[in-house]
Amino acid sequence: MERPDLIARAEHDGLAFEIVSDNPDLGYYFFVYEGEKCTHDYVLDTVAQCKEFGEERFNVPVNAWKESR
Repeated sequence: MERPDLIARAEHDGLAFEIVSDNPDLGYYFFVYEGEKCTHDYVLDTVAQCKEFGEERFNVPVNAWKESR
């Protein structure tokens, strides 16, 4: 199901990752999914920080992200 607040999505090492903008004034959510289950969620200030965090913490290549908008 496509989310209207989805900024970008990536898949890596059997996990799915989403960057979501619920309220940009508060930051962006970085979600990690194993199958349908959300296993981790973080709030970061910018989309760029989310992508950097994904690379550092979960080894998600920056070029793996598919922009939703």
